[in-house]
Amino acid sequence: MGIARRDPMATKRYLVILNANAGCTKSTPRLEERIRAGLGEDEGNRVLFVRCQDPQEARRTAAAAARTGRFDALVVVGGDGSHHQLLDAVAESGLPLGVIPLGTANDLAANFGIEGGDVEGACAVIREGRFVSLDLVEVGKKCFATGGGLGVPARVAMSVDDLRKRSRAFRLLMGLVGHYIYPIVTLFTLLLTRKLHERYEIETARGKRCEVEGYAALLMNFRSLGKHFQAAPSAKHSDGLVDIVLIERKGPRGLARLRFLMTVLHIARGTHMGRSDVHHLRARSFTIAAPQGASACMADGEVIAIANTLSVRVRSRALDLLVPAAHADRLRKTGLASQSRAA
Repeated sequence: MGIARRDPMATKRYLVILNANAGCTKSTPRLEERIRAGLGEDEGNRVLFVRCQDPQEARRTAAAAARTGRFDALVVVGGDGSHHQLLDAVAESGLPLGVIPLGTANDLAANFGIEGGDVEGACAVIREGRFVSLDLVEVGKKCFATGGGLGVPARVAMSVDDLRKRSRAFRLLMGLVGHYIYPIVTLFTLLLTRKLHERYEIETARGKRCEVEGYAALLMNFRSLGKHFQAAPSAKHSDGLVDIVLIERKGPRGLARLRFLMTVLHIARGTHMGRSDVHHLRARSFTIAAPQGASACMADGEVIAIANTLSVRVRSRALDLLVPAAHADRLRKTGLASQSRAA
């Protein structure tokens, strides 16, 4: 299972990476002071802060920490995009990753009951030293941890990112509604975008093919996407498989968009499996092509690739993530590593 218990009495060394330009790190009161206290600096633990100016600097810092073996954990402060930037640097390194979630959605932390904005609670989880080994999904040469996809999910992620960068009013709205910004932008995307569908061609390493003219191709390592969408109810993050959920464009021209909206509502409740416009398969590796032109793929809230054809594979149990002890024990007892059949 990759679940371990570390000596809670031993002195620990933590490397904390902060995005110097992130709004959440600037707006959170006494952030550094609270993290130092939460990680037990006054009890003898060593806490080193590095304020990085851009993702490249953050990746270099994380990679150096993984190589040296000087730290007991790497701690990243921010949202899903912040930890996403470091995954390639720490994958399969054995250096546990701890998260202090201060972003909009905080999908990775939320899946393990780590509350967004709770600095002290997240620090307590990190100090417990319990971790689970998660699969990472590699698209091209970039890994992600939670979920994402092509089509409407990518459009929504790009819209939120673009509006956040250029509109102060939108940033104020995000501050008011928090993670609800994603279903709001999804609704406007469905209502206002002229052409939403495109063709997806998937072929797994075992030769299974699936061709769909659809609205979305979801690639899921976890069950939920953006807190509000239960995209892959049967997904397991340590089984060596990625869940692929395709939403087909189906029905008369004037009703197809309405049908898709109804399917989105079902996805919010996790009741969409079995609908005639929903296709589901699982695989260890596959290719996905968009013959009509380059298509964007988003994951962990970030656009990670834009291409006509993408190669996707699972890197089994490549990330050691620090999680609450209760979650680690529950995962061990339920036997999360049970074998599943890949397509």
